[in-house]
Amino acid sequence: MKKKIAVGVASLGVIFVASSAVLYGTGAAPVFAALDDANLVDSTSIVLPTPAPAAPQVEVLPRDAAATDDQIVDTAPEALSFEGLKASIPAHWSADEVANATVWLEQASIISECLAEVGYTYTFTPFWLIQPGTRPTSWESTLPEAERAAASLALWGNTGGGASYRWEDAGCHGYAVHVTGMDNAN
Repeated sequence: MKKKIAVGVASLGVIFVASSAVLYGTGAAPVFAALDDANLVDSTSIVLPTPAPAAPQVEVLPRDAAATDDQIVDTAPEALSFEGLKASIPAHWSADEVANATVWLEQASIISECLAEVGYTYTFTPFWLIQPGTRPTSWESTLPEAERAAASLALWGNTGGGASYRWEDAGCHGYAVHVTGMDNAN
């Protein structure tokens, strides 16, 4: 199974680079159809886990208070649904901070779905659930070395910066940014 996924992922990377196809939209249909026809990725074996319902334990702190160790959220993000993760956003945040966190969650969820379509299980931890002093780990670095380049291509695409940037070439991340209407946010 892993070998089949690795071959599919490697082939997918070559297809994306060679054809500069977009991950979604009108240009993606032939790419995904070709992958399905070639049986490079066994779509029946891609299983998205059903998150167990969990009530996040978030304590409301005054706006300028620092959290102590016993006030840190201790909810495993992978066990939460989108709504559970959304409920974990600190209640003392401003409306702008909550809006930013909500868009961030929407984008991470879209990226997860997009990468699942090409055979990856994308995991993420919301930035507000990362323990202070802990350095976040990139998703690609959690994968076997042989899969990282293709996974990075699927996530980030092969796009230029500045004026040459096109979301259609920016992988699952570019697609998520576009779908959430944040193309010109930065």
